[in-house]
Amino acid sequence: DGYKISTIFMTALPTHRVIEEAYRLGASFVLPKPFTTRALAERIHDALHSDRP
Repeated sequence: DGYKISTIFMTALPTHRVIEEAYRLGASFVLPKPFTTRALAERIHDALHSDRP
């Protein structure tokens, strides 16, 4: 079945519609800008240890 690739979608426009569309298109996580280095590191950690594609 191939590889599982997690996608972190970063956006400067974190409206409900944009976030919903990102998940619909396959994003594993959505990270609104501005974000801290810590928040990015946490999402990367989550992506590496998640069952989400």
